Amino acid sequence: MAIKINQKLEKAVGFNPTRQSHLESVEAICQKIENGDLALPWYQRDVSWTMKQCVSLLNYELSSPCAISPISINHTTVSETTSENEAKRVRQLAFITRTPLSGPTVDSIVDGQQRLTTNYKAYTNNNEFRNIVLDFGKGEFVEETGQIKPNQIPVGILLYKDDSLLTDYFASHRQLSSFEVMNLCAKIRQKFFQYYYIINIAENLTEKEQIDWFTVLNNAGTSVSKAQLSLASLQLQDIDIYVDYTQVFMEKLDEISDSKKSYVPPKKTDTTYPIAALNPILERDYLRNKALKNIAPISPDEKSTYLKKLSRDDLNACFNKTLELLDITIRFIKENNLPLPTRIDYVTYLIGYFAFNPVVDTNYVVNWYKTVNFTDTSNSDRRKEYARFVKNH
Repeated sequence: MAIKINQKLEKAVGFNPTRQSHLESVEAICQKIENGDLALPWYQRDVSWTMKQCVSLLNYELSSPCAISPISINHTTVSETTSENEAKRVRQLAFITRTPLSGPTVDSIVDGQQRLTTNYKAYTNNNEFRNIVLDFGKGEFVEETGQIKPNQIPVGILLYKDDSLLTDYFASHRQLSSFEVMNLCAKIRQKFFQYYYIINIAENLTEKEQIDWFTVLNNAGTSVSKAQLSLASLQLQDIDIYVDYTQVFMEKLDEISDSKKSYVPPKKTDTTYPIAALNPILERDYLRNKALKNIAPISPDEKSTYLKKLSRDDLNACFNKTLELLDITIRFIKENNLPLPTRIDYVTYLIGYFAFNPVVDTNYVVNWYKTVNFTDTSNSDRRKEYARFVKNH
């Protein structure tokens, strides 16, 4: 009996995607980003790497004997406007600013956003990297929390796209203007600019195929979270929740942060916590007629799926109201000389209290803040505590 062979096997063995791979330098990649020829698909979240991770990448490129893993890009070659071709066009965003792009189709980063953004920020002397320096004594890049030392050069000056900033820096820092130091800096610049990444190219992937590829590359085969896709889909309404809300939220927290003690959650949840902080306004103003469970302002209860159901105006109102409540929370902590929060829950619960209690019982809230304990508490207990606290009893 003859074995039936599915035709897709013949098709699969007839195509080798690795033949599309090639090498490209960091300098060439950064130039493409600058020219708008390399972009991000709408489903990519914002930059999530910490300064520590950025420094680690720079040091790896500087000193590691091993190459960095490849960059994965989808290239769309279709030019005619047909329903089939339109299905292959995925809305694109600019690096750093995340502004929507229009015009000719560009190459789209499916995997490698964090690495390329790190290199591009150094290449353009981005202000966020102002404290990352090359320390000649330590022989590596470090994050300098104090004043820049005489034997250090900021990475954005060292690796700027042309050598003008470095030349000026040498002129104003005579201790670094020896031939040995300048020659070494020239070699470091050359190494970084000519550092090659393997670029894996796929062509004309549909949106689903891109997300499937993204899933495998970014999550070791697990699904892209519904929250991530829900939030990213807001781009289709010209709303970038990362730029318009979550980044603003996290920046405001700096006002009550302690550089010696970070209460901000791990990077994988630094979006879901600000999103969960929207729950009080969602519940009060938009979901009041719905019987919802688990709507405390904690990460597991985030309601990203509901956000995409709101209109653009309602979304912006929800963001603005929550950020106003965050300002009230910050003022309350400062004016009552409360200790810095050791967990972000203190902040999100206060946001909930102020949302539902226009008349504030200061003594009650201060006492709660000083006595509540979130350590080793279950999500169920945290929800009960939130309900008790907000109801003021």
